[in-house]
Amino acid sequence: MRLYLLFDRIFALYSVIIVIRAIMSWFSSNNYNSFYRLLVKLTEPVLGRVRDMLPNFNGIDFSPMLVIILIEFGIRGYLLKLIFL
Repeated sequence: MRLYLLFDRIFALYSVIIVIRAIMSWFSSNNYNSFYRLLVKLTEPVLGRVRDMLPNFNGIDFSPMLVIILIEFGIRGYLLKLIFL
């Protein structure tokens, strides 16, 4: 049960990191900010792969939304419960 909670919290934190990165990309013009670069380094391996699989939507990046949906409903909602409970 503790291992389930640990993984659940890790995936919840990763979802929050993705949301923060998305919001900062809308409003921040300083891409050299060290905090923003850390967020990019943490999220780009996943977001980049998903972005490569999605078609082009006229410059709108839906990869953060899709990854959060997959984490919340696929991993946290189903897979973790299937494995640990």
